[in-house]
Amino acid sequence: MQGKTLKKRLLFVGYDVTDSNSWSGTPYAIYTEFIRQGVDVVTYNPYKWKQNRIASILVRILHKTILPSLGNDLSVWDQLILSILIKRKLKKEGIDIVFYTANGASISSKKIQSYLFSDAISHERYKYYPYAKKRSKWKDKLLNFLLINSEDRQLLSMEHIFTQSDWVKNYLHDDLGYPEDKVEKVGFGLNVKLLEGKKNHDNNLLLIVLRKGNEKLKGLCLLLEAFKEVKKQIPEVRLAVVGTDGEKQDGVTYYYNQSRSVTLELFKQATLYVMPALNEPNGQTYLEGLANKAPIVGLNRFAFPEFSGYGKYGYICQNEDPKELADILIQALSNKESLKEKANAGYNYIANLNYNWENIVKRFIEVIFK
Repeated sequence: MQGKTLKKRLLFVGYDVTDSNSWSGTPYAIYTEFIRQGVDVVTYNPYKWKQNRIASILVRILHKTILPSLGNDLSVWDQLILSILIKRKLKKEGIDIVFYTANGASISSKKIQSYLFSDAISHERYKYYPYAKKRSKWKDKLLNFLLINSEDRQLLSMEHIFTQSDWVKNYLHDDLGYPEDKVEKVGFGLNVKLLEGKKNHDNNLLLIVLRKGNEKLKGLCLLLEAFKEVKKQIPEVRLAVVGTDGEKQDGVTYYYNQSRSVTLELFKQATLYVMPALNEPNGQTYLEGLANKAPIVGLNRFAFPEFSGYGKYGYICQNEDPKELADILIQALSNKESLKEKANAGYNYIANLNYNWENIVKRFIEVIFK
């Protein structure tokens, strides 16, 4: 397939594919691998329209007055606008195949072959948004009609759906009734190299990587509260927070607007990768932690239990509770033998699965251009 241009063109709808830091480098990795394997790709960033100040202000007003947003990529208004923009792009480029990343399926048509690489189901995430409980019943019903039912219809209209986890795959097949032969788990590629050499687990360094604006959803607030208790019991413990800044706290260092190389070095040094995310359906960084022999810590929701090997490669916090999280971290750091066993098990899991974009994109091509 390499070096041979395929007959059909493909519209790649996702985050900025030219940015190797966007979504842990996932869209960039898929795009470059499509090109390497000979696919004629036209890219479209569905979030670029938000750079228009007037449009951005209008959408924010609609979010607050009629239907609150579910998040940057999940709101009703975003979906409606994106549907129009993508249809225009398809017509302009003369393309009949669309490949979406994440949960960005915002158009469905029998005339267009649509394929999705999915990490989440929007209305499953909806349950955990902090402002979901504040909505009135009529807004919930309207939201269910406009977004959730619409998403289900869009998913059912897909030619094929590739999932990053069994959690999404099982939902699509078992709950939504999506045909079993049209949904498959392919996992996703590793955007970091496997750790080479020995790992020092005596650093007592905790690490979390996120993006500014997502602090609460990624569980930073929960982690900072738990860290206070951990610090009392283990004075030498440290916490590295990558991707945002914040108020000064003993033992906490923020790394904001730093290069990717800084993040990669922190992964190598980290004893534990801790992201008790309130709303993270997948978590590329969990795998990056395992690849660096850092057992992972997260909440018992979405795909985290699956990524942790149901506790074999990490620690599962059952509740959104800083005291429970602190107890888990203290126990983990106090039992280094068990921690090292989990670290090695997680590392071997990643190494043996051979997570790589070449094989995954090859499978995309086999299905799309069959």
